[in-house]
Amino acid sequence: MGVVSNALLPGNQVTKFSIGHGKFSKVYKGRKKFTIRFVAVKSFEKSRREKVLTEAEILSKLSHPNVLGFVNWYETRNHLWAIFEYCAGGDLLRLLKQDGSLPEDQVRAFGGDICAGLLHVHSRGIVYADLKPANILFDENETLKLCDFGQAQRVEAIERALAEGRQPPRKGSPQYMAPELFLEGGIHSFASDLWSLGCVLFELLTGAPPFSSVSHQQLQHLVLSGEPPPAKASCDFEDLTVQLLRKRLGVRVLARGVGHWCKSSSVESSLCGSIIQRARTIPADCFLSLLFSISACSPVI
Repeated sequence: MGVVSNALLPGNQVTKFSIGHGKFSKVYKGRKKFTIRFVAVKSFEKSRREKVLTEAEILSKLSHPNVLGFVNWYETRNHLWAIFEYCAGGDLLRLLKQDGSLPEDQVRAFGGDICAGLLHVHSRGIVYADLKPANILFDENETLKLCDFGQAQRVEAIERALAEGRQPPRKGSPQYMAPELFLEGGIHSFASDLWSLGCVLFELLTGAPPFSSVSHQQLQHLVLSGEPPPAKASCDFEDLTVQLLRKRLGVRVLARGVGHWCKSSSVESSLCGSIIQRARTIPADCFLSLLFSISACSPVI
């Protein structure tokens, strides 16, 4: 682990050790000066400036116990830096690698946190677009937090692109991407986030995503026309994943049962019902268009 010079941080921050890195960034554990409050400090190359500022704008709209807290961002000569809430527990992908899979009761508890965070993101008019175990952190209190909003998109930006005849970005993690995203004209939407939710819950319980292949072509075939293997779980869980993993987008949007299955007081009604209620802040034509005007994709029924 490497140490970063204090000079690279604002006056009220002191960095500590490198704790991770990605393709375009490095993550450090930092400490607020004169306190024992720890933060995560992420550095980016200057070439990522537009992407970092877009993510910072999205994160500034979010404030929820199940979404990783965003503190601030700043710029030095060679890098952009973003400061986040620090989660000591790591991420769910690492947990799965250690434990293999989780008992259903634990998946229920985790599912409640994930759903609550996702509902908040959607209520702010934001499509997450990259829900997966690696992007779900947990703190020392076993609270799960959605992180890494680098692929997230604002509903209004998606609608604007469609109105101008442009294809919104379709990037994501293939094993968690909805069928419509593999087809021409597909877009990220609240419904594609629900598909990803189904994949994550399935993987937490079984130890593997519902669709997986080393071949991208084979993975696409499985997502478009295959069926997930049996989860060997309760009837409620089986029903939930079947509904969240509907190939046809419009049917998936009407999925029921998440609130009854997850042990979370913050998810009392069906996930989709709550999303639709909370999405009333989004113009109706934008919301309905985002969810249902994807006929060109012709998703498999």
